[in-house]
Amino acid sequence: MSQNESFEFRELTKADIEEFDALQRYAFQITSNEMARTGWSDRAMKQSMKPIFDSSYVLGWFYEGHLASQVIVYPMKVNIHGKIYDMGGITGVATYPEYTGHGLIHKLLKNTLNHM
Repeated sequence: MSQNESFEFRELTKADIEEFDALQRYAFQITSNEMARTGWSDRAMKQSMKPIFDSSYVLGWFYEGHLASQVIVYPMKVNIHGKIYDMGGITGVATYPEYTGHGLIHKLLKNTLNHM
């Protein structure tokens, strides 16, 4: 599996929600039973993800058209000694195990730092 041949780097869109949801659930062990126990339905969980794509910078690596690795940057502001600065909160960092060792997260994080 050569990174140059089959991997595509791009920003995720709402069209990627299904694959985004699947990687989130896999990486963070989110089960439908656990969601139901805490009052969330699968539909409500997916619906809650849509604003992420409106307000955040979501990047991913795709292998043969399928999401392999992702990161989310939430725009924020921080007050340091009375001065407001823009900043980004990094979350949702995940890679399927079969794609580890290719430097995908390293490149995603480097890109997020350049973006910020």
